[in-house]
Amino acid sequence: MDSIAREPELSAELEAMVEEFELVRGERRDVAFEDFLPDREHPQYVRQLVELLRADMEFSWAE
Repeated sequence: MDSIAREPELSAELEAMVEEFELVRGERRDVAFEDFLPDREHPQYVRQLVELLRADMEFSWAE
């Protein structure tokens, strides 16, 4: 039995928000995460936040 829980895929809407974040983050550093997050009650809120943080870290490492 696989004991590692897999994270659910982001919905198409949330994936589009991540892509938009990456476009904006590529142009400037002062991007507000909350502009690219669903409501806190959304079932994928934490997953979306993790994706945004991951993308932001990748941009930071490349700078």
